[in-house]
Amino acid sequence: MGVDEIYPISALHGEGVGEVLDACMKYLDFTKNEEEELFNLAIIGKPNAGKSSLLNNLAKENRSIVSEIAGTTRDSVKSVVEISGKKYNIVDTAGITRKSKLVESVDHYALMRVMNSLAEADLSLVVIDATQPEISHFDSRIIGYALDNNKPLIIVINKW
Repeated sequence: MGVDEIYPISALHGEGVGEVLDACMKYLDFTKNEEEELFNLAIIGKPNAGKSSLLNNLAKENRSIVSEIAGTTRDSVKSVVEISGKKYNIVDTAGITRKSKLVESVDHYALMRVMNSLAEADLSLVVIDATQPEISHFDSRIIGYALDNNKPLIIVINKW
């Protein structure tokens, strides 16, 4: 029949289940995925603040598309980046817009992915555009999103 061993079990009485589990265990790989061991950074901010440029600079290569058009990054871009001999899992997220400006459903899902990236991050980098006259109320709200996860954050002032 092509079957090496047959394991009789009874779901009703719970007999033989342990033997099946023991047989299955030898085929499972319990080594940790390398990506799970990496320090996770989430880069967040308003559209066109320079999040993708920051990732590209840290990676020393173009990992994310950079454009002057706000909203170029519509989905999170995950990259493993080596900095000073240590590897980091960095997520370049889509720009966060006010909920009142979430016109397309894709924007809503992008915001959900940003929030998920924040929850998984060990550290958040909040990018703020220095060409704006002041830190806006919405910039403060984005910082609040990062703080809500009770994890450290770094505020990056970009475009000096």
